[in-house]
Amino acid sequence: MRKMFFIILSLALVVAGCGQAENGMPTGAEDQAVQETSQALNQRATALLAQGQIPAAVQIFQQAIMQFPDDPAAYFSLAQIYMKIGSFDNAIMACQKLIEKKPDNGQAYLLMAGCFDLKNEPQKAIELIKMSMAIFEKQGDEKSLQAAKEILQKLLAAPAAKAVEKL
Repeated sequence: MRKMFFIILSLALVVAGCGQAENGMPTGAEDQAVQETSQALNQRATALLAQGQIPAAVQIFQQAIMQFPDDPAAYFSLAQIYMKIGSFDNAIMACQKLIEKKPDNGQAYLLMAGCFDLKNEPQKAIELIKMSMAIFEKQGDEKSLQAAKEILQKLLAAPAAKAVEKL
């Protein structure tokens, strides 16, 4: 049940493009060409993903990261794909790189929490969810804060989390 919840969360983030509105991409006119090129790669990878061509999408996102290492959108999308296919360690690494670029990205902490939960490390997942909540609260993002609170409540209600907290 818990695994299904985080898989659904991951898919919802992919479909909604969550985390990309605040992706830290360049906004100045001088950076517009770079932004468009980065966006084009991300759109191409997303189209491949929609067609079920996961390896090709991963390759395009990795290309976007190599060409535009300061663009956090590709890291986030890559982390989502890795989570979806069960490559949790790779997803965690992509989230960590994203957090290095944009430490105030609460969605990255939430996605990483899902990976740790799916790896049966609920205490680490709880810690990361709490970090995302602090970021959302600081940013005044009530919608994301509420979603993180609900995820935390479900995680705390899980038997494994209760056993870990007793230790």
